[in-house]
Amino acid sequence: MSFDLDNRVKHEKTVRLPDGSIAKITAEPINTGRALSGVWKITGTNGLATMEYWIELEKAGLYTKIKRTWGLAITGIMTSYEDAKINVVRQMESPVLPAVVEGYAKFTYFDNPVVTLWTKSGGVRASISGNQITTELY
Repeated sequence: MSFDLDNRVKHEKTVRLPDGSIAKITAEPINTGRALSGVWKITGTNGLATMEYWIELEKAGLYTKIKRTWGLAITGIMTSYEDAKINVVRQMESPVLPAVVEGYAKFTYFDNPVVTLWTKSGGVRASISGNQITTELY
């Protein structure tokens, strides 16, 4: 999902994955400041686990910079996780590369004493480039 940072409304996209499950990602402005220096709540869910975190953006010359990240929260249904973190892959966008932040964890689905169905590493990625923000599950 991509949208203009100046469009200060909650953005949401729901898609059906090849396995039939539903994935949803959202980006929601939290403060009323200028978009390029605002706080956004980033959320993603695959139906079993939900991840959310906050990012603060600031203008740095012609580009946008990830000033800080915080508040990683993960919830799940019959899901456990480990190694949860927020990783700033690239703090400031450049003419050719976006600023990138990723919420990450290693998930174990249907984790119980009898059976573990599957494990998967990933989370929610936000990329900022040219006054656009793109969010996705990875």
